[in-house]
Amino acid sequence: MSLDEATLERQLGRANEDMAVWVKVLETNGVAAADRRKDATWRRLNSATNTIRRRLKAVAAIAARDEEAVRHKAEKLAAATAVVEKAPKKAGKEPKAGKEPKAAGKEKGAAKKGDGKKAEKGTEAKEKKKKE
Repeated sequence: MSLDEATLERQLGRANEDMAVWVKVLETNGVAAADRRKDATWRRLNSATNTIRRRLKAVAAIAARDEEAVRHKAEKLAAATAVVEKAPKKAGKEPKAGKEPKAAGKEKGAAKKGDGKKAEKGTEAKEKKKKE
């Protein structure tokens, strides 16, 4: 069944109309309000009305859940951006001018050992892979 609120509202209106028509029929036949529950048609119409009401409550619950999820997601995103904005303020220590990055140190170490050919081949293979 559809959980579209407009469709369910329309179905509920129709079910209430059908119920009202049948209640009039029962009243013309002299059936008391307490004895309506004994009538099979009244029970069927009442059940259909109750089912549609429950579906409308489910639609409302789903809409509330979705709104809560959107609100929570927005709060989470706002918190994440607040943390990102604070990060530059807590800048770490700057590296000393005399020290070199570790990657540069490895290349110089390979050149000192006399493995210049191996180091060149390795870099050429990596460059070829990147181009392809």
